[in-house]
Parts: sequence; structure tokens; C-alpha cells
Amino acid sequence: MYNRAMGSSFYNTTSERNPQLKMFEGKAATQEDVVAEYFARVPEATPSAIQANCLPNAPMTSIRRAMTNLTNRGILRKSSEKRMGKYGRPEHVWKRV
Repeated sequence: MYNRAMGSSFYNTTSERNPQLKMFEGKAATQEDVVAEYFARVPEATPSAIQANCLPNAPMTSIRRAMTNLTNRGILRKSSEKRMGKYGRPEHVWKRV
């Protein structure tokens, strides 16, 4: 089961402060929740598929961050399989654990 309380979803690389920091943390956590919910229904996906199907307005870097965080928490695993991505380059396929 996904438990976001296991760690921070947002990496404050730009030294933001409240209230902006709280807003960014909330948005990152929400993106992670959306990705986790998508993988609860679909066993595997690429970052481009996540963007196309559930986070069309999120930057690709945010989607990859969410997928990496979920991987680090044992929710997803990055497979060696690749598919052609949105930008004409191969992307790894992530799978639900």
C-alpha cells in the first residue's frame, strides 16, 4: 500500500520558503498520489503514458520525480523494457510491485 508519509515528495533545490514551499510540496505530493492511483489500475506505464493519461499539464520532470519517489518507496520498479516516448526517444517502462 502506498504511504506518502514515508518521505518528502518535493526536492527544494531552489531554496523556496513558505508559503510557496508548502504549495510546491502539496503539488508534488498530489502528483505522486495520482501516479500511485494510476498504477493501482494499470500494471505498467512509461512517463509519457502517465502524462498522456492522467497528468497532461505536469512537466515530464515532475512525473519522473513522482515515479522515482514511488520506486524508492517500493511501490514501483523500473524495468529494463523500453518503449518509444513522447519525444521520439526510448523510455523505460515502470511496473507495479
